[in-house]
Amino acid sequence: MGADATGLIIYTADGYMSAQLMVQGRRRMPPATWKAARRGTARSDRGYIAYSGPFSVDEASRTLKHHVSVCLLPNWIGDTQVRFVQLEGDILTLSAAPMRYGGTPRIPRLVWKRAEQHPA
Repeated sequence: MGADATGLIIYTADGYMSAQLMVQGRRRMPPATWKAARRGTARSDRGYIAYSGPFSVDEASRTLKHHVSVCLLPNWIGDTQVRFVQLEGDILTLSAAPMRYGGTPRIPRLVWKRAEQHPA
């Protein structure tokens, strides 16, 4: 999604997580009618990922498992996404096993910064 991707990841005290991530500069969809929105959905899905479900932590292996209950990508539902964790102060870095992009092996990595506490 590029170096300027933006998103929000939430972990709750009772063991659930939710993640939303998108590329910058996504084009707006046609005017907000149901028919127009359906035509624009496939285009708007590109560059966006959202999923949530329970999570578990394995401190020994420094991994975090996202057990996917709901997801924009149907193939992830029921799957477990394993992430390697690095936490330094307010910075959480999540990475995955190496993957091939355009024939080149790369390590997917997301760097999250803790949000300011929202005023009640």
